[in-house]
Amino acid sequence: MEPSVPGDFPPFLEQISDGFLVLDSALEVRYCNRRIREVTRRDSSALVGRHVWVAFPEMIGSAVHDAVLAAVATGAHQQADTYMPALSMWLRFHIYPSVGYYTICIRDVTSAHTATELLEQERRFSESVLSSLPGIFYMYDMTGRFLHWNENFETVSGYSAAEVAQMHPLDFFGGEDKPLLEQKIREVFDREWAFVEASFLRRSGERVPYYFTGRAIEYDGKQCLIGVGIDITERRRSEEALRRSEEQYRYLFNNNPALIIIWDPATLRVLEVNEAVNERYGYTRQEYMGMSVLQYRPAEDHDRILTFAAQMLSGEVRVARGTWRHLKKDGSLMYMDISSHRIDYDGRVAVLSLAKDITEQHHAEEQLRSSYEDIRRLNAHLQTVREEERLTIAREIHDELGQQLTGLKMDISWLSRRLSAAEAPIQERLAEVLALADATIRTVRRIASDLRPGILEDLGLVAALESQSAEFHRRTGIASLLEIDQPAIDIPQAEAIGVFRVYQEALTNITRHAHATEVRTTVTCSERTLRMTITDNGCGMDIDHARAGRTFGLVGMTERAVMLGGSLTLDSRPGSGTTLTLSIPLHLNTT
Repeated sequence: MEPSVPGDFPPFLEQISDGFLVLDSALEVRYCNRRIREVTRRDSSALVGRHVWVAFPEMIGSAVHDAVLAAVATGAHQQADTYMPALSMWLRFHIYPSVGYYTICIRDVTSAHTATELLEQERRFSESVLSSLPGIFYMYDMTGRFLHWNENFETVSGYSAAEVAQMHPLDFFGGEDKPLLEQKIREVFDREWAFVEASFLRRSGERVPYYFTGRAIEYDGKQCLIGVGIDITERRRSEEALRRSEEQYRYLFNNNPALIIIWDPATLRVLEVNEAVNERYGYTRQEYMGMSVLQYRPAEDHDRILTFAAQMLSGEVRVARGTWRHLKKDGSLMYMDISSHRIDYDGRVAVLSLAKDITEQHHAEEQLRSSYEDIRRLNAHLQTVREEERLTIAREIHDELGQQLTGLKMDISWLSRRLSAAEAPIQERLAEVLALADATIRTVRRIASDLRPGILEDLGLVAALESQSAEFHRRTGIASLLEIDQPAIDIPQAEAIGVFRVYQEALTNITRHAHATEVRTTVTCSERTLRMTITDNGCGMDIDHARAGRTFGLVGMTERAVMLGGSLTLDSRPGSGTTLTLSIPLHLNTT
């Protein structure tokens, strides 16, 4: 008779932290304690009396399933660990076969498995880090016996793992480097840390420059040295290239014919100068170092350089060009054309100034400018004299010649009245003489008006412009439209004459060259500026060609504008008409 499963189970089984399960010979669940029910979140009715694989279908195919079958087949104790995803737990199963039943103890071993897995992850991570290091990794004890190294050590050295294990660290260096390496190894064990640059000797005999670091650690109860070596071949090449580049830069800098000054906009201190500066200014390089840029500039220019330095420092200005005044060591003044650039110099903001001495050019320009001003003043004086002469001639023509012509007309009229009707031929001839006298009087008046319109002095600029516009239309038949935004413009007589003459010359040019049918003129006074714009619908012109031709009319109008302190602009294209604009500062007449 087959033994039965024990029917009474000790009460303490309900209190233990491990799961306890009893199966009969048919593998049906006969008992499960409280821990089993808590872990599986099932009550006894869902487990007891059911076949174990019906009660626990998630176990089928697992290591536990195989262990139970092995226990049934062999009748021997079996053990299996399995991970239960639904429970997020690692469980260890002990299966104990007995006569007629099987006892299964279940223990939570999640912590142990987690710790083991973490250790394995750390090991794999460490190996991955060592393998991925760009250089070589090594660790050896105080006797020089290698304990660990990475694969790159073998690749770089050319030795196998078995060969490395039998070698001493100094075997990887030439004889000239060994004393230094011995000293650095002692430093590591004495002071816990050291570094050195030396040539790593490969199996092939090639020497590769390396940077080595070493640190003392305790490993497996022994003092050891752990270190890393980095190939610095590229760094050495870069350093050599940089050295050559700096030599070339220094040569080009010092031998550049241009004057080069580098200075700090924050402190205004000179940072560097080339030989050309020393020769031109008279200072030595030692005198320049630390000198303020204010020391070689006139005191009147200090505010300007301070403002410029602040703009460069803030980045508001990054590139600039202008003329500056500099002082030589002997105090003589130079005019310098300077191109300044904001640069980075040894980690700080600096200004690189390229200077060209234009002192002679400046003096020549000053002389030319002075000569030009003299010529302009002479021209202005001649214009004034010419206007005065025109005024005198106009008055003499109007007063003297006009009066004489009027007297002559009166005498001819008197003679005509005294002659009889029988003297008809004489009467006709006198009538022709009277007509000629009238025409001569009108010509005299026109000439006098052209020389100096009396209306300009009597009624002012606005009336003179209106009269000139009407006279232009009457003589040429060209429509003349004049718009003035003020009923009267009270400006000094000299300025009024200048504006009138420009208008008069512009209308003359239109008559001669424009082939226009209409002229529009606007005169505005705003913000203390008088602006006169004259536009025609004529054939236009090539402005560059016209200026190259230096036509007297255009030159005369431009000079008048400059003498009035203003400007004259011309806008024209062939076939598109011409616009002339006169702008002068408006000086109100205070007399």
